[in-house]
Amino acid sequence: MFIPTLSPNPTLAERFHWLVDCMFHSTSTENGRRHTMDWPLAEAMGGWARRLRKRFAALYAQWKAGTLPAARGCERSARAADRPRLPGLPAASLLPRAFAWLHRLFPESAPWCAGTYESMLCNEPEMREFVAAAPQAGGILRPFCRMLGVTPPEWLALPKRVRERNKKDPLPPHPAAARFPDTPPARAAARALARMAAGQKVDVTRLSAVAYGYFVHPPRDGTCPPPEIGYSRGRGLPKDYEGRLKNWD
Repeated sequence: MFIPTLSPNPTLAERFHWLVDCMFHSTSTENGRRHTMDWPLAEAMGGWARRLRKRFAALYAQWKAGTLPAARGCERSARAADRPRLPGLPAASLLPRAFAWLHRLFPESAPWCAGTYESMLCNEPEMREFVAAAPQAGGILRPFCRMLGVTPPEWLALPKRVRERNKKDPLPPHPAAARFPDTPPARAAARALARMAAGQKVDVTRLSAVAYGYFVHPPRDGTCPPPEIGYSRGRGLPKDYEGRLKNWD
């Protein structure tokens, strides 16, 4: 594999530039032999990586000069920056988003690129200082982590999303749910019964067969068949239902 030359004492931006160049040379050579990536996708990946490389160099220069712009404190903006959206093309033409997607296309070149990139992240103290001072750099480094299959270190990973629970008053439980066991299907049926009693719409197609059994036939006593047998959903009336009624007459 051809490896571009690197200056004796490279800066962090020069090392990142060198790594992207190595990735281009190695994947292009392998693609010439194996033809695993078509030309439009190769051009898209090349343009995307070059833009990120240019942004990294500009941020690093501003950090060294002490002229960094104020970082956005919105986590949602940081997540949006990690999406490799191509300007001028429809949303359907995004680059692959799967973890380690470059390994699937270039199994020979991607492991070396991933190992070198992970070494630069974990063994360069300046990288951690740079990201701490310029959080915008995380939107450049994390997409490379996903592409190369590298788990971001703790100081680079985005915090996990915390889903806000519904702050509205909970619906009163349905009386029939008091006899339900504490199982996932029974709890799902209890929530559906509470919504129905409150006049809200219930989509029974999202209930499992067992949950649907609790919903349509709540157990009343020991003689009832257990809802765990499952209940199939009705398929609706046939199109010629009215005609069949006339023939029966």
